[in-house]
Amino acid sequence: MKTITTIIERNEDSYFAYIDEIEGCVAGGSNYAEVKSNLEEILEIYLEEDEELRKKYLKGYEIEFEVA
Repeated sequence: MKTITTIIERNEDSYFAYIDEIEGCVAGGSNYAEVKSNLEEILEIYLEEDEELRKKYLKGYEIEFEVA
């Protein structure tokens, strides 16, 4: 199983998350739980639409969230 590291940052009004290994895979939310959920949804879309990513994570993955 592979680990996908996600970085979560916060500004005054909201949260943002991104995955360095997957260019453009970003999400936002008004709170920590929402940004995590939104990023998980975006990641699923990326895996559905990108055959190379789908093959890379075919055996499963775990998302690790880090707060910056």
